[in-house]
Amino acid sequence: MRLTVGQDDTQNYKKAPEKQLFFRGQFYFATEGQPNLALGGQLRLPSGVKRARLFHKYSNLIISRTLSKFYGLPGLRFGFGFMGKGHDNFLSYANKYLGYNRFTEAVAIAALESDEHYRKVAEDMKWDRQLFKKELSSLPGFKVYKSVANFILIKYPTAIKERLQKALAERQYKIKFMGDKGLEDCLRITLGTREQIQVVVDTIKSIALG
Repeated sequence: MRLTVGQDDTQNYKKAPEKQLFFRGQFYFATEGQPNLALGGQLRLPSGVKRARLFHKYSNLIISRTLSKFYGLPGLRFGFGFMGKGHDNFLSYANKYLGYNRFTEAVAIAALESDEHYRKVAEDMKWDRQLFKKELSSLPGFKVYKSVANFILIKYPTAIKERLQKALAERQYKIKFMGDKGLEDCLRITLGTREQIQVVVDTIKSIALG
């Protein structure tokens, strides 16, 4: 069995030898007895590659999407997917887990039809990431990690932790000071509006240079 899961795994799927597993990103289920199964959570395809073409070539391909991340609707608990004809038997497993209502469905459809809005959101998030990189990367003890998500991870000198927490609280802002093993010196910052991110960046710089 070959299982490929996660982002940008189209090439891995093509090249992977049998019995090799790839676990990248999110996935929700897998099933035994499905040779060459590929689950693509939030799959971003290379330029020019169409989903329909992939499904014609790989009948056992599954691409799943969630509205939680890019669409910013985690509360809906709503997602959708595409699958090749090799998984026709999955149709018998269809189940509205915990159920969902017409309002949820209407919001999900409205989100999917709001491409122009979400493209603008994507551009704003790109601006946010570039601002963090430009303003914080050169500060002593800081490292801004590359991100394509709706948050960014930044390494910082923990000596400023208490002062930074206090300064952000005074401005009624909250960011996550990581406590996981190996990430104790990192900040996880959710991307917001340009005005919000400018305040966060300015606050971090003022404390780091103060």
